[in-house]
Amino acid sequence: MAPTFASVECRLDALIDATSRANDVGSPKPALLAGARRAKALTLQAEQSFGTGNARRARNLLRRAIRRLIGFEHRLRTLHAHRVVGTDTRTMLLELAGGIRHDLRLLLPGGSPGGAFVSGGA
Repeated sequence: MAPTFASVECRLDALIDATSRANDVGSPKPALLAGARRAKALTLQAEQSFGTGNARRARNLLRRAIRRLIGFEHRLRTLHAHRVVGTDTRTMLLELAGGIRHDLRLLLPGGSPGGAFVSGGA
């Protein structure tokens, strides 16, 4: 089943919630939260652009959201994060972010078998 904007936004909310609730994230927490929140904002903008028929802008916004999630994952893979963030927490956040990033790629034109955006509900 293809991902939808609604499902990705729900999962981004879950990622933001999991990051903010984690007690063992330490000093990377503000940057991680900023990246996840920015990815969600870009995804919302992409959905609005797609709804108004501006597929090029939506595609570019989705690519930027994907880049934010790549940055989120990279920050969790740094030596500092390995020292500060708990192993279980880091693994859980990486899995959440990786799955969301994969679904965002499927929302890109050409990313899904139909090659089009899917805007339906979760």
